[in-house]
Amino acid sequence: MFLETLEKQKEVFGPDHLDTIITMANLADLLNNMARFHEVEVLSKEALEREKKVFGIDHPLTKFTQEVLDKALDGSGRK
Repeated sequence: MFLETLEKQKEVFGPDHLDTIITMANLADLLNNMARFHEVEVLSKEALEREKKVFGIDHPLTKFTQEVLDKALDGSGRK
């Protein structure tokens, strides 16, 4: 359901819309809790790219997503 929402948001609002980016970050966090680290890495990197462009590196959402990515890399033994 989260994936369907994300795809609809990208379609309706665009990939750089706040709601779309928040959904990406939250989905990455959910997948991280499920130990689906590869998916987290892909989604987090996309979200981070957009967050840095739209909000900057010091925005709380950007920092949150970076933490999610770091946890995924650590969980997969790649950090």
